[in-house]
Formats: sequence, structure tokens, C-alpha cells
Amino acid sequence: MTHGTDRCLWALRKPDLNPKQWEVANHWVDVVQQELNKVLEAGNIHTSSQVLTLREDQTISWTIDRLWGELMDLVSILPGERKAASLL
Repeated sequence: MTHGTDRCLWALRKPDLNPKQWEVANHWVDVVQQELNKVLEAGNIHTSSQVLTLREDQTISWTIDRLWGELMDLVSILPGERKAASLL
């Protein structure tokens, strides 16, 4: 799951990354591209609550977003979001 502090990874801001971070960032982007290609070829096999995660140990895997259900409960109070959420 990406957060605001991951911006230098997504933008591949090499000046802001040390060599190990640069290596991890490149690997992350490669894995994201591989996963996108899988979806384009075979369709999505993951649920809405699954996210591709770069973990603290720098491994990358699909995980369950523990906050998904809680955050989706907010849909009922956000105008216009109920219809969009029903498509997930």
C-alpha cells in the first residue's frame, strides 16, 4: 500500500534515494508492471481488499488491507460514493 512518503519510490527520484532504496524502488516498479500485465492478460484475480504491498523487510506480496472494511463503512456518509463502491 502506498503512502505519501513513498513518493520518491513512485517517481524514482534517484537523488533522494540511497543505492539500496534505488534497487528496491526499481524492483517495486518492475513488480507493479508484472502484476498489471497479469491483470491485462487474465483479468483481476484479487479481491478489492487485497493490496500489493512493499513490506518493511522489502519483500513484495499481495496482502489483505486490514482497514478495508472499516474504511468502506465511510461510503454511507460520503455523497455519491455508494454507487461507485457497489462496483467494487
